[in-house]
Amino acid sequence: MFGNSELICFRQNDEDKIVLTKELLPKLVSFYHKSMAHVEGMDRLEQTIKTHFYHRGIRDEVRKQIEQCEACAKNKRARRAYEESAPRDATAMPWQEVHCDTIGPWTIELRQRTLTFNAMTMVDPCTNLLEIVPIMRRTSEEGARVVEDTWFARYPRPKKVVTDNGPEFKLEFIAMVKKNGAVHRYSTPRNPQDILAVQRHRQSLVDKRLLRANAKRISYDYAVDDLVYKRAYLGLSDKLSLRLLVPIVFPAFIPTAT
Repeated sequence: MFGNSELICFRQNDEDKIVLTKELLPKLVSFYHKSMAHVEGMDRLEQTIKTHFYHRGIRDEVRKQIEQCEACAKNKRARRAYEESAPRDATAMPWQEVHCDTIGPWTIELRQRTLTFNAMTMVDPCTNLLEIVPIMRRTSEEGARVVEDTWFARYPRPKKVVTDNGPEFKLEFIAMVKKNGAVHRYSTPRNPQDILAVQRHRQSLVDKRLLRANAKRISYDYAVDDLVYKRAYLGLSDKLSLRLLVPIVFPAFIPTAT
């Protein structure tokens, strides 16, 4: 039972999934699409929903809603691709590496004041676990402090730290990595696959920021959105994905069919 409604489960590949009714299917697809800030493509949205739900029409409904989505058409920035992306080095175990990069500066209008926002992003390339921490200055001292106080203090110490060649990852940052027993490796234009996980998260954040800029919603909605986004299907590494670290999200506030 879920509230006053009875859930019907379907077992597929030794996994129990919640069966969706015809009336509930479009509501649930719309919920996941909006909660993931419209930044995920059709395939990832479909696989995210199929992780815990079952209905024969999930694929058709996902494609129908995305093709008709006005927000996607307006806010998705065109990206001209000239060639295929370099393959990413597969990481079999979590906590072996952390990829770091900075985002910003972004300007934010708050109470008639214009604020500048910069942040450090840290990603485990195996699980896609993401940490974002504001930084006051884009210096190596600030970068070292944030990464050490956040990632190294909170999770098992990685063996390798991958960054670009920015000023935040010089002198003090290099010393901090060495002090914690890890190897510092730079990502270069000739070897871009090392930092693709961070780049993907950063672009998703930009897309979410564009969508939220004109939205009038309460903070609870954003909290639910972020939790759903963290559970998104992650492709080939899905068996060791972040979804194993974050609890299931079920849109309880979507009215069920009667």
